[in-house]
Amino acid sequence: MRCNLGLVILYGGYKEVSAMSRSPRIDEVASMAGVSKTTISRFLNGKYEYMSGETRKRIEDIIKETGYRPNQIARTMKSKFSRTLGCVIADITNPVSSILVKGINDVCTRENYAVYFFNTDNKIELETQCVQTLIRQRVDGLLVNTCDYEGTYLNNLAGDNLPIVLTERCLKNNEGLDCVISESTQSTYTCVQHLAEQGYSKIGFFCSDIRKVSSRIMRYESFLKAASELLGYKGDMYTVSTDLEESKKSVMRFYKAYPTERKTIFCVNGVTLLNTLRALFEMNIPISRDFSICSFDDWGWPSMVGPGITTLAQDSYLVGVRAAELLINRIEGKIKGDSIFLEIPCRLIKRGSTLWPAEG
Repeated sequence: MRCNLGLVILYGGYKEVSAMSRSPRIDEVASMAGVSKTTISRFLNGKYEYMSGETRKRIEDIIKETGYRPNQIARTMKSKFSRTLGCVIADITNPVSSILVKGINDVCTRENYAVYFFNTDNKIELETQCVQTLIRQRVDGLLVNTCDYEGTYLNNLAGDNLPIVLTERCLKNNEGLDCVISESTQSTYTCVQHLAEQGYSKIGFFCSDIRKVSSRIMRYESFLKAASELLGYKGDMYTVSTDLEESKKSVMRFYKAYPTERKTIFCVNGVTLLNTLRALFEMNIPISRDFSICSFDDWGWPSMVGPGITTLAQDSYLVGVRAAELLINRIEGKIKGDSIFLEIPCRLIKRGSTLWPAEG
């Protein structure tokens, strides 16, 4: 199994559009810009205090035009940092992941860090290999969207003086690793409370494989607690996936289990919502006052599915931003001490799927 480099963002996002047969030297860039090498160096390191806006624009234009890239090896020898980060993503095809990556990349561009992105397709073995590859590349730190909930190998790395920030997924036993995730526990409880207030007495928790992903586990545990405390009901879990027949069987089992009671499907994420809606449409079961649906994730389209689907909206972009900022601050020594666990709040968006008018 081999790690494939998915994407490299270099030095503030400058594209290499070179009119020269080679990348120019720093003294040549300085000459073209009419400034000193020291001024070019200050620009590359984000030190603009004694530089006019006109000078900054001129240097930026010349760097873009010539495709100038600093000699990273020389810069690394002069400082203890390579200004490169590694980012391992469990599933880049998931919209949450792509939004997360955008947040990470924007911070790295702003702070003049290069970042290597790897996708692991939710395979633990590949994730481990990608992390080791990045360590061999001597990156300054790692951002890991792990598919290994047990996380033994990551905890073993915690004492190796390599800053690591877990993002959107944490570990079962988090030992000394920073973590930035979307808040799941209180958000789930709040949503179940809303459903109870709307008169729903039975809620089915719909999910795909729950074992590897911390957010799914946290949501399920909170769902069970809320169902017990608010509804006096133990709660049920049903499996849905891209397998349409399996999903249809799960929907029908829940549909028939409580024939006379108002019930709601709670989807663990947006992908599960898509698979569940597909099953409902295939079976000609409409979203109604007595059989409704809600979900984590809000990618815009749930508002367009009649009558509008109630969702818990995550701010995965902000998760990516905060995770990258935390990692860079660790690398640069601006944050020291104990590990940080940061949860970004979710927002309950109430729509027609759970807001039916009272009967009579």
